[in-house]
Amino acid sequence: MTAKTTGDASKPSGWGPVSQQVAANLARLRKARGLSTTRLSAALKELGQHIPPTGITRIEKGERRVDADDLTALALVLNVSPLALLLPPEWSDEQIQLTSTMSLRARTAWLWAEGRTPANDWATGAVQVTADDDEVEAAQEREFFKQREEYEALTHPPERRRAAQHPANTAADTASAMVGRLVRAVERGDRDAVARQLRITKNRLAQLQNAVEQIELEHDDA
Repeated sequence: MTAKTTGDASKPSGWGPVSQQVAANLARLRKARGLSTTRLSAALKELGQHIPPTGITRIEKGERRVDADDLTALALVLNVSPLALLLPPEWSDEQIQLTSTMSLRARTAWLWAEGRTPANDWATGAVQVTADDDEVEAAQEREFFKQREEYEALTHPPERRRAAQHPANTAADTASAMVGRLVRAVERGDRDAVARQLRITKNRLAQLQNAVEQIELEHDDA
């Protein structure tokens, strides 16, 4: 699939796709907030991260790069997550470019950036399998959750990681992923895929119910 180009193609060739996207998003979000470059600059100065109005204009034109401190302050002033500056404002199956050689579905990119999944399109159903591919699907699922374990090991603080790795949370995440794949199969009108995904989804939901019931038993015994 041809990767979707983010940002403005007129930006300098040395700018990567994410830098281009930040420039486009800053202009979009500033206007959505009704802020002039002067007012945005003043608000940034109050946070101790001064960017003059001309600097903001240069960022939006692709003439000035944004560093991590700039990005944080801009997100605070605009009252958005830093991700709203880094990623395209869409939730779809379109491929978006993250580096010159790496692209992901928009859905996956958002989940990855939110700390919910590794940069693997399996999570959003990018790999289509047929009714005869149960073993292939199982292998892909095992590989994905291995990647997710590695991803969470360094992405999340220890306390959050321990909660995320609880069997009930793992079962819930898996069930949620399967429901998402089921919905997309329905949207495609693929009856065979829907029937197959229904079977898998019901199995994952049963696993979630078992995990919750185990918590209930442990609580009653405490």
